Amino acid sequence: MNYYELFEIPFSFQVDATLLKPKFYALSRQFHPDFAQGADAGAQERMLQQSALLNQAYKTFQQPDTTIGYALQLIGAIEPDEKYALDSEFLMEVMDLNEQLMEWEMEENPETLVQIQQTAKDWMDRLETAAAPVLKATYPGAVPPEVIAQVKEYYYQKKYIRRIWDRMAGGRNIA
Repeated sequence: MNYYELFEIPFSFQVDATLLKPKFYALSRQFHPDFAQGADAGAQERMLQQSALLNQAYKTFQQPDTTIGYALQLIGAIEPDEKYALDSEFLMEVMDLNEQLMEWEMEENPETLVQIQQTAKDWMDRLETAAAPVLKATYPGAVPPEVIAQVKEYYYQKKYIRRIWDRMAGGRNIA
């Protein structure tokens, strides 16, 4: 049983949090191991497994990037630790930004950091805006190949941009 089936929600790359929380609490009561007292050992073990699956599913759905990764794996679009080849133009832009970041790390010029932050924010905004319609949509049947390709590209590009943000945050106390 996958996480969407467990929560009885339609497949989407972004799960509606307003639907998730009440369903989580209802399922938590249903699968809580304490309610299996008096049942045979097999029933208790199944409830314990369902409870663990529920907690993992809820944790996954609470994190947007983790949800997208899970959804892509579920439909067979990515493999764990896959080496995805991004567009060379995007990679060149990332390399340029990383070079600017290395220069900033050596000189620590505040204006340079602001410029790098703005560039990274602009990239993230463009990515989010372009991907929003396909991320929010629900897919009752098969996900169209062009949607899979767009979400996969978004997912991996966002990882690169996050690394840049993490690197900036590691160099300075930045939120």
